[in-house]
Amino acid sequence: MIRIATIHPDVVAAERLRLGAPRFNAEWLELFNASGRATDVYRYFVVNAGGEGFTITLPRRKKLVLGPYQSLVIFSGLPDNPADPPACYLANEAMRLFLKRDSYFWDLEEDDAYLYSSRESYVENPDSYLDHYRYKRRSARIIIPRES
Repeated sequence: MIRIATIHPDVVAAERLRLGAPRFNAEWLELFNASGRATDVYRYFVVNAGGEGFTITLPRRKKLVLGPYQSLVIFSGLPDNPADPPACYLANEAMRLFLKRDSYFWDLEEDDAYLYSSRESYVENPDSYLDHYRYKRRSARIIIPRES
């Protein structure tokens, strides 16, 4: 069973945009294989509360298998380290996938993530999701030091 473990929106997105330095991989979603058997998540579909979604795919591959109790962390942007593969790689028992987006995907204050077995299953029946995760930001003051 594939579960949405968490959503991590970029909590300083507005400040990054104001400074002209967005970091789209500062936001991510983690999927977790909570079963004792391997599961192929290739072509699974994730959609947010605004109806914007993405299909989990990889160039030149037709599978993306998560082993038992393994995670897949999906970042919105590109890797920070240019030496990291631009698509997907395994690190510390978690696969990492980069969507290479140039815009934020998750709402900063609150959002929902819905997981479907495919885009088609979402289109046919939006209530047929495999898992749902609701994110709501706790009230906390974030202080970003200004450069002098």
